[in-house]
Amino acid sequence: MATEQHCAKPPKLPTIFEESSVSNRPKYRATLPEDLLQFIKTESKRIKTGLGRSQYEALLRCPSTTTEFPRDKTKEPFLNDMLSIFDDLLFGSTIPARTSLKFCGTRKSMLSRTLGEMRASGEHATVTIYTIMAIGKTHTERLWHCAATLLHEMVHAYIALYISHDHERRAKPLAVRGDSGHGFLWHDIAYVVETSFNAVTGAKIDVGRQMALLRELSVWPKTDWKDVNTVEKWGLEPEWLRERVSRKFSEAVEAVRKSSKK
Repeated sequence: MATEQHCAKPPKLPTIFEESSVSNRPKYRATLPEDLLQFIKTESKRIKTGLGRSQYEALLRCPSTTTEFPRDKTKEPFLNDMLSIFDDLLFGSTIPARTSLKFCGTRKSMLSRTLGEMRASGEHATVTIYTIMAIGKTHTERLWHCAATLLHEMVHAYIALYISHDHERRAKPLAVRGDSGHGFLWHDIAYVVETSFNAVTGAKIDVGRQMALLRELSVWPKTDWKDVNTVEKWGLEPEWLRERVSRKFSEAVEAVRKSSKK
């Protein structure tokens, strides 16, 4: 039976752990979008230059992405562990106190094929993972698919819990929430946490940024098209982007043309 192993040797342990500054930590529903992003970027930078104690301990707890898990390694305890690991490593320990995990089989409506969802109510967020819908050839691949979905939903929870609602109401929809919750702010943060986790662990998890972007592309013809040029900073292939943007723009123009003839 395979045994669980930990990640390869963590980055060099700093002489003095430098924890996040209390003054820079996001404040519940009172933080500007640019400050939410900057906090995540700062935590990511510390991974490379000088780990905080909680980050270092998170790496020690993190299971290897190359080790095959035994079949009795169930999704629920694994994902609860990963919630804490992701939070300490990438989010500055800001999420679990306000977030709970739920586990379900399949969705009531199969019209939605997403593996997870996040709902915020009051001061709390709930992340639901539909574990039966996990994709992968092996049990281990399915576990990591669930973990990638969890990280995707944690970005949603982080934004929902800490963003300034007054500022959000004044901002362009695409800049923050987008149409499906995957606006520019979500993509900015998702890009940082995905690439940071993969770089420090050697993993290759995919939080579904491309599929999330495709959902947003369907509504972009109604918004400021100048903003489309900024998405190449998320590591997407320019040709991949231009092809789909052009297609959606053409479809929107054609729809308007047909509508005007009626």
